Amino acid sequence: MVRPVWLCGLLALALGLGLALQSAAEDRNSNKDAEFIMKAASGGMMEVKMGKIAQEQASSPDVRRYGERLVKDHTRANEELKQVAQAANVQLPNHLMKEHQEMVEMLGKMKGAEFDQAFIKHAIKDHEKDIAEFEKCGKEAENAQVRAFATKTLPTLREHLELARQLQGRLKP
Repeated sequence: MVRPVWLCGLLALALGLGLALQSAAEDRNSNKDAEFIMKAASGGMMEVKMGKIAQEQASSPDVRRYGERLVKDHTRANEELKQVAQAANVQLPNHLMKEHQEMVEMLGKMKGAEFDQAFIKHAIKDHEKDIAEFEKCGKEAENAQVRAFATKTLPTLREHLELARQLQGRLKP
């Protein structure tokens, strides 16, 4: 059976377009994974900085201990994320994203009970947002290591949120 040349060309074009669309979809997923890694890295660095500030500026011993916990847990998670990023060929930032830097600067100017209230309020809001992002990534990330990191980190984030909520209930407004 003889096929017209234009039909073969059309078939080749359709095959090429299909491969290009598949590649574009994979790039979008890879970009989403890389975006998650970048946000998680900046957020993790922010949590360590905020925890250190809490250890120095909080008036409540419980808030200072919470700060210690954030430093310990997020330092460990940041180290794990470095390995995931390296395997995914993603260059981690060496500075905070603008929103994270602004929060560190704002809370860094506070002390005592004012700091305690603002810090815990921020910790609750931030961990709620992080949990939603990590849950989504744990389900949708294309890279298995990124998915595994998000899933493995979720229980710690949930625990941080619960601890912050408990602290908020004990702090005097």
